[in-house]
Amino acid sequence: MALFVRLPADHLRDLLVDRAARDPQLRRELDRLAAAGGPGRLDVAPHQAAIEDAFAFATSDNGGYVPYRAAWTWRHEVEAVIDDLGALMESGFTAEVVELAELTLEELDASVGHLDDSDGHLSELFERAMALHLEACRQAPPDPAVLAGKLLRWALGFELDRYLSAVGDYAPVRGDDGLAAYRALAEQPWAEVPTLTAGDASRDGSTDWFRIRTVMEHLAATTGGLDALVEVVARDCSSGYAYLRIAKACRTHGRDDLALDWAERGRAALPGELRLLELLVDLHTAAGRSAPALDDARELFTRTQSLSTYRRLRSCAEAEGAWPAERAPALAVLRDAIEGQRPRTATSRSPWQRRDGSTLVEILLFEEDVDAAWEAADAHGCRPPLELQLAKRRADQQPSDAITVYRRHLEVALEPAKDHAHDEVVRLLTLMRPLYQRLGQDTDLNRLVAEIRAGYKRRRKLMKRLDRAGL
Repeated sequence: MALFVRLPADHLRDLLVDRAARDPQLRRELDRLAAAGGPGRLDVAPHQAAIEDAFAFATSDNGGYVPYRAAWTWRHEVEAVIDDLGALMESGFTAEVVELAELTLEELDASVGHLDDSDGHLSELFERAMALHLEACRQAPPDPAVLAGKLLRWALGFELDRYLSAVGDYAPVRGDDGLAAYRALAEQPWAEVPTLTAGDASRDGSTDWFRIRTVMEHLAATTGGLDALVEVVARDCSSGYAYLRIAKACRTHGRDDLALDWAERGRAALPGELRLLELLVDLHTAAGRSAPALDDARELFTRTQSLSTYRRLRSCAEAEGAWPAERAPALAVLRDAIEGQRPRTATSRSPWQRRDGSTLVEILLFEEDVDAAWEAADAHGCRPPLELQLAKRRADQQPSDAITVYRRHLEVALEPAKDHAHDEVVRLLTLMRPLYQRLGQDTDLNRLVAEIRAGYKRRRKLMKRLDRAGL
């Protein structure tokens, strides 16, 4: 440091000028310090050039595309640019940062498709640039109408869709005038969107429709009006999901009466939406209307059998004092469904896929009827994980039955020579060991382990796992 102090000022100046000519970042830092030390506006040209250089894919060695291995290097370059803008804002150049942050946001969005973004670089960098832009706008508020136009343009045009909901984020900046300008601009494309009802082709696959609808929904949420939100969502009632969204929004706003009305309208228009039935059950239950709740729960279970719909049916029937009478018909519906699916799956090679009584087994286990669940699994089959769960429950009373299941799964686990399969082999043998001991059949287990060691002795990893487990 003492050497630099003794250098003449003109020598130091020449050194800095020479170094700045070869180091763009140093040049931008010197420009910033010079501007901060005197009057006038910062020259943004060097900073604009730095931003454009960071995104100059077309001149890269990879033909305009950044592969995965180079993506982190590229990210660090862009982060340096954003850090530079942060330093500018700390020096008081907030108006300039607004302009430069907007250029960075547009360059980031234009980068979609130009790099391997498996690690999510673009989204994270975009969030940083957006936060920087928002803070700069707070410190140096731009014209509300101009800002509103940019926010909507970015919402409808950017590939990175963070600005779809930005109208709320920018509330402290845009003010009432900005919100009015934003709404007036958004209502122009929204006015061109026709109303769809049941039977019409849905617009769900249209990106333009999704964007303007999302913008209008966030506008409604910003103003806090349920009626406005319902009006937006109801513009496309071609699917039962639209009715479901409206009904749930009504519930969120404490209007269960409106939620019930929209759910009923949805069921009448599009009876295939099972989630509407679930909501109707919940609405009736919450209001203490046990009879209609039971009717809807019964319809729901008839149309889709699962443990959750069975539990919902049971709860509603118990509230109505009708559970014993409801159980047998419900199980009959389930068994009919199992019988009806056999012709479609009878050609499957896997014994676990020819028939599927998994739902019946789950329900019987839920009711703690292990024997009936075992009989159902034996008659109709069930998914492998559920069969293992059943075997574990069966082991206390019938260890030989559990061993039969474990050995069948053991044969499957021995097929692939992979670590996870070796772990499963050891797990199954460990589960079987106390069962063989209870039956006084230790020699059978020893024989089984010896057969595995002899047949798979080339699998060294399996042998080591068996040794560690004491098998």
